[in-house]
Amino acid sequence: GGIVGNVTSNAIISNCYNTGSVSATGSSLVYAGGIVGNGGSLTKFSNCYNKGSVTATSTSSSSAYAGGIAGDTYDSTINNCYNTGDVSAISTSSSSSIAYAGGIVGRITRSTIRNCFSIGTAPSATANTTYVGGIVGNGSNVGYGSTVSYSYHNYGEDYGNDTTKYTTICDQGLEDKVKDLDEFKKITWYDDGTDTYDWNFTSIWAINTSVNNGYPILRDLSNVTITYQTDKDDNSQNQTQPINLVVDSNVTLKGNTTFSKLGYSYTQWTDGTNYYNCGSTQLFEQNIILYPVWQANTYDLTFEQDGGTNGAPNTTITHGSTLIDSVAIPTKTGYTFLGYYLDNIQFYNASGELVNTSYIVTGALSLTAKWSRNYTIVTFKITTNVGVIFNVYDESGNFVQQMFVDKKSGEQTLTTNLMSQSYTVLISTVYTANIALDSLSSGVTLSGRVLNLIVGNSNNDIIMYITGFGGGNSIVV
Repeated sequence: GGIVGNVTSNAIISNCYNTGSVSATGSSLVYAGGIVGNGGSLTKFSNCYNKGSVTATSTSSSSAYAGGIAGDTYDSTINNCYNTGDVSAISTSSSSSIAYAGGIVGRITRSTIRNCFSIGTAPSATANTTYVGGIVGNGSNVGYGSTVSYSYHNYGEDYGNDTTKYTTICDQGLEDKVKDLDEFKKITWYDDGTDTYDWNFTSIWAINTSVNNGYPILRDLSNVTITYQTDKDDNSQNQTQPINLVVDSNVTLKGNTTFSKLGYSYTQWTDGTNYYNCGSTQLFEQNIILYPVWQANTYDLTFEQDGGTNGAPNTTITHGSTLIDSVAIPTKTGYTFLGYYLDNIQFYNASGELVNTSYIVTGALSLTAKWSRNYTIVTFKITTNVGVIFNVYDESGNFVQQMFVDKKSGEQTLTTNLMSQSYTVLISTVYTANIALDSLSSGVTLSGRVLNLIVGNSNNDIIMYITGFGGGNSIVV
């Protein structure tokens, strides 16, 4: 059974429900019920329902008993119960096999069923001898003191092989009032100002058109609790949301700020099978536990090119991941690309390959291109009373540029950018002046008025100080 397998006697089973499938298989007597398999004797069932499928299978010549509430009962009462699950009994091993299948009970003996209903797929029985009915499978024991009253099923007037009135579409007391499914869902059939129909819709039953497909529901079993849990293995921050389906059929789920998790966010809830948007309106007819559908946050990965072009494009990165293995490298005239850096920490080398492989993403990241200059800044700081012209030629003799300072008091500065190679600088003066080389200079040689510069592949700039006066005095480099 969905709640109990076997009851011996004198049990009280109240306010219970089952939504899972129930199946029993054996080589002797086999009992299966949505609530109890074998109901025993003097058992009192009340305010129970079953929504799961129920199957009893006997593999021998013995009988199989299946019912939405109980497989079999003796000298018992079943009040205010309902079933919406499929019910089937199977016993096919011999010519003496018997199967009992009923929407509420497979077989009753000296028992009473009152104010119950069974809807959905009609019960089925497979055996040499079968007893099947919308409320009770067999009716032969009614003569032993069993009664079925004010109960209902939707399987049709002629459904079942039991010819007694207890398997007609509306059993005793309802046949003149309820004619079909739509009528059963309406309040008018029981609310006629009398107690004729004996269904208590004040404290036991209720109807909410959005719940249970509009069929009556049991008030005491209509309190549903939604439990929100951070993760399946973490219930430290549980929150609950109680709902009474008699009053509220739909509920607005909590939003996406209920829980927090570093580096993650969520927009949906899940019960492990179904997914529901945060803040959406849903209907749950049983208790449920919902977990956030955690999604790792994404952040911006920005590549600052520092004047370069065609470098790595900006992209997004995911929390908890490593960076992509390689990126495009930029170009910049007069410079060599050294890699992408965060401050002094290199992430990608000059080939665009990831070198900081241990980095784990925890937030936005901005990397900057680092460059090595391919030229040297050559500066002439000149203090002279004569005009000086500098004509610069590269190592192939090609003219590069001309620089000129006029006669002026104080220090004057000329600056040029020279790529790594040897240069010849022809120095001319407006007035005759000797040119001499300071013995402390390096990388510079002087021959007459020809200055030779060797510009290396480094960022160490060259500064030349030129001082002197015309009229036969020396200009010192």
